[in-house]
Amino acid sequence: CNDALCSTFTEVVLDGSADNVGYYCQLQMTAQGLPVVAYWNYGSVQDLQLVTCGDELCTNKTITTVDSAGYVGVEPTLQLTSQGFAVMTEQLWAPSYDLKLAVCHSADCSSPAPTLLTLDSAGTVGGTSSLLLTASDAPIVAYHDETNGVLKLLRCNDTLCSAPEITVVDNSPNNVGYGSAMVFSATQGLVIAYNDATTKDILIAIQNGTGSPPTTTTTTTATTTTT
Repeated sequence: CNDALCSTFTEVVLDGSADNVGYYCQLQMTAQGLPVVAYWNYGSVQDLQLVTCGDELCTNKTITTVDSAGYVGVEPTLQLTSQGFAVMTEQLWAPSYDLKLAVCHSADCSSPAPTLLTLDSAGTVGGTSSLLLTASDAPIVAYHDETNGVLKLLRCNDTLCSAPEITVVDNSPNNVGYGSAMVFSATQGLVIAYNDATTKDILIAIQNGTGSPPTTTTTTTATTTTT
């Protein structure tokens, strides 16, 4: 935008391929003010893709296919580490419905190749996730478990998510957890907003500054799988 109300703006085509691209866009800005965009390529391929811009108007850009192993890239999230490298979650649709994590090791995620991990494969999971990174760049993921109709929270111990801890935040008899959004609060800790599909309400779970997961009901330890 060229002014506060965006009455005039510059439009740039980031990916002009013949494929059907740009679904579920996620945007972050580097410390230098350069756009980074993660999105789903839903065309001749079903991939997770990343655009990294070399200038503010993205006239110089790199498009990287982050994950192409199966029907992947659905509903991605995006955060940048303290080094400016992308970390993304995504849902694998085929052959199963799993929550995956992609961790980049360079600014454009091309070389070295990103680390791809399966975080949760117990049922149909990972839809409409939200992602935060701790001060040490360890991912925290809130997501919907469609099989059980619950909101889950996954905490990693490091950037590559060794020994993640999965907590059921809301195990209401209703179908809850869809469309989550998550932020850090200086006074409350984690705060998660999400949908109750049964009552058609919006709910919020608050950590209350305790250091424990919000409204904890069940906690398990998971093992990540590199794909």
